Amino acid sequence: TMFDPLWVVDTDNIVIDINDISLAENLLSTDKRIVLIGESVIADSNFSNIYDICTLIATLLDTKVSMLTAGANSAGGWFFGCVPNKFPGSNIMKKKSGLSSFEMFTKNLNNYIFVNVEPNVDFLYKNLVNSVLRSNKDNVICFTPFISPELCDVATILIPIALPYESDGSFINFLGMFQSFKKVVSANSNVKQLWKIFSTLGNLLKLPDFAYTSATTVTEECKDIFFTKNFTNEVSKNNVELQFPLSSISTAQRMQEEDYTSLYQASLYQSDSLVRRAVSLQKVKLIY
Repeated sequence: TMFDPLWVVDTDNIVIDINDISLAENLLSTDKRIVLIGESVIADSNFSNIYDICTLIATLLDTKVSMLTAGANSAGGWFFGCVPNKFPGSNIMKKKSGLSSFEMFTKNLNNYIFVNVEPNVDFLYKNLVNSVLRSNKDNVICFTPFISPELCDVATILIPIALPYESDGSFINFLGMFQSFKKVVSANSNVKQLWKIFSTLGNLLKLPDFAYTSATTVTEECKDIFFTKNFTNEVSKNNVELQFPLSSISTAQRMQEEDYTSLYQASLYQSDSLVRRAVSLQKVKLIY
């Protein structure tokens, strides 16, 4: 049977005021409506509860619940195999391979490689991440455009890389459109673009399929996969309804008991390593 949100939301004890009624009337008065969930909700420790309520609202409005991606290239990463058990082109592996980021830290692996990631701010479960990394300090390699005390605390090797704005590249946006861009500034001569570093390492290790001579070559190969597979049809074919039924123990309670930390993305100006270091942006007054 399909999941019914009415089973898990106690509608009898909800207090309604005049603002709630006005909002409901506005939603019901239009033919085009949708319930959108963003990154701050997904990162909330009560996400399961909030999702159930959003599902109930969508059911009453006869519409759907959709989630906004966290980051500009989430769709591209998914499509080209940057998730467990998938090859480029979103082809599923026959044999299970790979781990999610959470599984990597719960399994306490021997080696960790970070690419443009700051462990102290880029994970929802940062307490777990930092604890594991400190216990594996001899085996942590970080490719990063910035150095920080937090990275120095956990990293064995820091390898400088160019910023995305100092590199050519591509991404797939929320609508499934393939978009390419050119670098706007040049990096320091001692700092290399990430794809060049990976290409060099792959060739030194004699790995197959690393003989790229330019970012354009990589882009063209990705385009061939993208347009052959038809990304839009792939999204529609794999569009499944997410279900988050409430358990006997709330998400917030479980996270507290297991010492997880939920990161609330309060500002667009904390979304990546560059804007975090933009002094002028950090002075912007936030309006909620």
